[in-house]
Amino acid sequence: MGKKKVPNEGTVPCLVCRKRFEYLISGHLASSNCKSGSPTDIESYRDWVAEEFQIDRDDSIFEINQIQKPQYYREHAERLGLPK
Repeated sequence: MGKKKVPNEGTVPCLVCRKRFEYLISGHLASSNCKSGSPTDIESYRDWVAEEFQIDRDDSIFEINQIQKPQYYREHAERLGLPK
């Protein structure tokens, strides 16, 4: 049997526009609700965050769900000095 899914706890910021979400999805990035010319999917968002905040692209924050789920993001945000 697989791992039990961990429910989202709190919200996570979109680091482009600073809006907060229970889970950050590509749909938000691709929508007109985010800044024009910004990343339009999660992979390009990870690249943008790495460049904007000078984080090594191999950092564990860029592993699956780490930058999208609030409870994982908070752990990395504190370590990396990212907006909470």
